[in-house]
Amino acid sequence: MFQRRLLVFIGLLLVSMAILLARLVQLQLFESATFDREIQKMFEGRPSWLATVRGTISDIKGRSLAVDEPCYRVHMHYEFTRLYDQRFRDFMYLEYETRKKKTHPTEKQIRAYLEEKYGQQQANADKWLSELALVLDVSRQEILSEIKRINDSIFSLRAYMARKNWYKANKLPYQGVQSCDEAVEDLARKIEDPYTRLRQIYRETDPSEIHNYHPILDSISRETAFAIENKFLELYLDNAFLLQPIAIIASKQRSYPYGDAACHLIGQMTPIGGLEVVDANWSQPTDQDLTAYHLGERRGEWGVEYMFESRLRGKRGWKKVNRYLGLVDEPVDQQMGLDVTMTVDIELQKAIENLFSTAGPDGAGCTGAAVVIDVPTGEVRAMVSVPTFDLDKYYNEKNFYLINEIDPDDPNKLKRKPDPLRRKWNRALSWPYQPGSTIKATYLLGALEQGAIGEYDTILCDFSNKNWSGPPERAIHHHGPTDAYESIMKSCNMYYIKLGQRMGYASVKDWLLKSGFGRQILAWPSDAFENRSWRSFKETSGHIAPIGGRLSRKAEIYIYFGLGALDGSILHIANSMATIARDGVYLAPTLIASPKVNRPEIRIASTYNAQIVQKGMAAVIYKPAGTAYKAFNPVSWSPEKLLLYGKTGSTNDSHFSCYARAFDGRTIAIAVMAEIHENGGVIAAPLANKILRQCAKLGYLPRPDLDSAN
Repeated sequence: MFQRRLLVFIGLLLVSMAILLARLVQLQLFESATFDREIQKMFEGRPSWLATVRGTISDIKGRSLAVDEPCYRVHMHYEFTRLYDQRFRDFMYLEYETRKKKTHPTEKQIRAYLEEKYGQQQANADKWLSELALVLDVSRQEILSEIKRINDSIFSLRAYMARKNWYKANKLPYQGVQSCDEAVEDLARKIEDPYTRLRQIYRETDPSEIHNYHPILDSISRETAFAIENKFLELYLDNAFLLQPIAIIASKQRSYPYGDAACHLIGQMTPIGGLEVVDANWSQPTDQDLTAYHLGERRGEWGVEYMFESRLRGKRGWKKVNRYLGLVDEPVDQQMGLDVTMTVDIELQKAIENLFSTAGPDGAGCTGAAVVIDVPTGEVRAMVSVPTFDLDKYYNEKNFYLINEIDPDDPNKLKRKPDPLRRKWNRALSWPYQPGSTIKATYLLGALEQGAIGEYDTILCDFSNKNWSGPPERAIHHHGPTDAYESIMKSCNMYYIKLGQRMGYASVKDWLLKSGFGRQILAWPSDAFENRSWRSFKETSGHIAPIGGRLSRKAEIYIYFGLGALDGSILHIANSMATIARDGVYLAPTLIASPKVNRPEIRIASTYNAQIVQKGMAAVIYKPAGTAYKAFNPVSWSPEKLLLYGKTGSTNDSHFSCYARAFDGRTIAIAVMAEIHENGGVIAAPLANKILRQCAKLGYLPRPDLDSAN
């Protein structure tokens, strides 16, 4: 019996040893790599990211308009900022209460525990906060506001992640939200119990942002950075992990060297929303990880900064370090963002913006817009909208433009409210204006091309015609028999009313569309997303009244001299001048020199007909009867060097459009609008004359023969 039991025991022992040996083999051969990775991970820190370096936006002459520059900023670790987050305190209170439920702790016991765990940290934090405010020369409240911003952003992000986890755990189809705030509200409806909800947020999410430092306030001087670093260098929030609560980190900021010049074109950066934050993996990063945004980063909000966001942004770098073994996995180097070169000349842009400061009556300033186009290339050399705003101070100027709004607390009172959009709106591109008589040069070219009028054919400008039921007599100046040249020189309304009727409204509208009116005309690189252009620049298509609608006879008549149900941008008008200057060749304008923009040249009229219009436009400036004669004479350039061609326009605003052609081939087209209810020859034409002189000063036209001009 004993021997049998012994044999059974030995057999069981051998079987157990065989099982253990097999398990050991399995661990050694098949699972050792897994265990090695788990052990290695214990010593690894979270991935370390190298920030993206954004590409530079330059003007046509290589001057930087928007560039990333190094700066020093004060950063705070989230474990420091969370001490000032009541939601975190509520969670820790509920967590302790729930965990110690069997012992039925009193509130006093709970608070004693929290005081023991966080009391010293909080006391240190309060002291350091006061010292930091003193060094930075800011109020304690300003720093607390920044801390609240960080806490709110991270809480919203974690709530968003917790909500996604809840849907996944309950095997429900995920319902998207528009914002993190919406996610917080929805999570509160899904998980009504406060403790369960906070636990889901604080225990079940682990975004990289809670392990990182976050910037506060604006960049600081190098001296201030050194002072703060010396003061807080040996201070730790947690002595066990030597966590430094306040740190100085050299980073970058977007700088706009020319301040307010071309501000409507360059655009601005905006902080990203929490929904766009992607929490990176611990393993080797994907392309999405390298292009993802991190909390606190900015992206293009509008203008070139937004239009070319994917090009300018670049890719961040990545590395992961083992405290004993050094680098883990292959590090990823940063990829610099690509540059964008605009066609504008920033010096010309700034000079024209300054001209508006004295363009009004008696040297007063005025609001308005101007566009300058290099005719041979179709490149926009300046696109001015006044008033401007300083891009470097864009997020700091809280009240840079005020509007009146009804006070909701008292309907009988008005309240002043900041309105950044009013100043941000591009008057040269985004706002439609009636072109007035500047459109007549385009009309005449179309009529000549369609055979509705001949070069020397005359139309009687006489309001005494009893069969006429047109607009009031004040719009007709009784020019008598008028030919094509005189119609432009004198800006004869009756001529264009009758000419429009000869052509027929359908033909007029078709010609306007062919000339670029009634549609967006800016050309972009082939790899630019067309659907981004509207948000980037809000380019207006303008408006041409539809045929067959409720367009009255009187409204149709007004359209024939640029009023009524017809409008377009200042760019539309400038480009119509460029088409005439090219002898009838249409070329879409562009703001971008690099990446390259491909645009076909389209002949829409004959050279012969274009030259008829040009001759009339020259008379506007050189003939005493011309509507801009007083604004330009004496002319600054001799005819052997340069010739001018222009057209005035008068609506509720003062308009003038023109082009200048040098005998060496340099040609510039200009459209100017001043928001002053005055004749185009009185305000806009003198302003255009000064702009032409600025173009000459910068080499786009020959130097004037006269040192000064009227």
